[in-house]
Amino acid sequence: VLARALQIARGLERRAVEYAPGRVHRLETLFARRFADVREMLARRGLEGHVRRCHGDLHLENIVLIAGEPVLFDALEFSEDLATGDVLYDLAFLVMDLVAHGDVAAARRVLERYLWKVDDFDNYEGLAAFGLFMAMRAGVRAIVAADRARVIGHTGKADVAGKIAGYVDLALSCIETQKPLLVAIGGFSGTGKTVVSRNLAPRLGAVPGAIHLRSDLERKAMFHVDETTRLAPDAYDKSTSVRVYDRVFLKARKTLESGYCVVADAVFSTAEERAAIEQVARVAGAEFAGIWLDVDEAVAARRIAARRGDASDATIAVLEQQRKRGAGDIAWQRLDASSTVEEAVDAVVRYIARHRPQDIRR
Repeated sequence: VLARALQIARGLERRAVEYAPGRVHRLETLFARRFADVREMLARRGLEGHVRRCHGDLHLENIVLIAGEPVLFDALEFSEDLATGDVLYDLAFLVMDLVAHGDVAAARRVLERYLWKVDDFDNYEGLAAFGLFMAMRAGVRAIVAADRARVIGHTGKADVAGKIAGYVDLALSCIETQKPLLVAIGGFSGTGKTVVSRNLAPRLGAVPGAIHLRSDLERKAMFHVDETTRLAPDAYDKSTSVRVYDRVFLKARKTLESGYCVVADAVFSTAEERAAIEQVARVAGAEFAGIWLDVDEAVAARRIAARRGDASDATIAVLEQQRKRGAGDIAWQRLDASSTVEEAVDAVVRYIARHRPQDIRR
């Protein structure tokens, strides 16, 4: 990985430095520094089978929609060496390219869906190298753009120059690190936890945003079923729910330790569950913000009744049981989420910005 990173850095030095002076040199330094941080982890991933023959060139120009389904093509079939690498390095090209095209939400969604579908806890630890991987992929695209700039005429060269500088800046934003933040979004069913979390995550932390961990999805993964498959009532007994929360806690800790922010989306109806997720942040050396969403019971019931194709199995009867049991004393920031999603997300963002403005990306 280091050899590839330095090869990319040297390519940038030769062909792109005129478009981003100073920044290319910093990128080379950061490549070496970040590799040193993840060297041992990457070696373990190789021994555990995470390094293998992949697509090798998985950017948007090599994906086509056929009958509504994405089809990959033009893999690096000519080179075993270039096409062999960590599976997260392969994925990083697509995620980076989506960010470069201005769709950060889609980039984060692709990463999240991959992590959930594969359901390998090692990949959450592997995220520690994902910023380096994305930066390397952005460097490759900058080199390609620089090569194109050499063969085109003066017309359009300014656009290419802007693209090269943009890729270098994106690489830097991917690879630079800061202390991560864990945001826990709690509340009874129908309060909008998932919608708020999904819209909040792209606005937090390093590119492409926070990893959204949802207890409903973790429960479905634990039973090896599709997210919209309705589970039997015994899948919601106390012992099973403890295991579900443990999955959320473990994935959150690994993600935070990798340097990425986390949005943990669950009911968190007991003081023990709330204390446990706060402890995850402490153990991982991360900052913590706890948000409890409140809505009128009638609003929550309407939202539940309107759900279609959702991972949540909650019914109005479940909501009534939750409210009857209550949630005890809640020390987290309480926010009214009865209005629009945008207003609820803005309220959460304003709260976080007062305490951790560096984590908010506009």
